[in-house]
Amino acid sequence: MIKAGIIGGAGYTAGELIRLLLNHPDVEIAFINSSSNAGNKITDVHEGLYGETDLVFTDELPLDTIDVLFFCTAHGDTKKFMESHNVPEDLKIIDLSMDYRIKSDDHD
Repeated sequence: MIKAGIIGGAGYTAGELIRLLLNHPDVEIAFINSSSNAGNKITDVHEGLYGETDLVFTDELPLDTIDVLFFCTAHGDTKKFMESHNVPEDLKIIDLSMDYRIKSDDHD
């Protein structure tokens, strides 16, 4: 079972990601971080998930308990986070913002 964490859990992208991960047979969502919604039910923000989960937003970041970390944050926030936090070297990062996108002239 792959344990996943999500940072920036209150936005539209996160809502779609949560829906996909909840229905994935090999993924368990360990936490969904949203400092502005900490303590609130996920379904208070993502009403379309009502009946699918009882997860609650958290402001904690237990990075050592997960295998993969998804960023659903505003552009610029992922880079700031990576520079200011001690992220385990073996943690897989999937950034859904534009911070680490390949520029079109960098690949062909």
